Amino acid sequence: MKYTQVIDGEWYEASWTGQRDMCCHCGLVHITDFKVENGKLLFRARQSQRATKEARKKFKFEKDK
Repeated sequence: MKYTQVIDGEWYEASWTGQRDMCCHCGLVHITDFKVENGKLLFRARQSQRATKEARKKFKFEKDK
């Protein structure tokens, strides 16, 4: 999966459903969804275990002692 790097605090155009966001520090990936209901913007996030596992293959984590 290809991710676009966003600088901390930067605004960007988001997808309404199925957007994937990865933490640059630990590689944790969330799938986020947005919707408007009764004039309110709603947001939900779910962890994607499969995408997180794939993203973390590139990280060099130290083993716990």
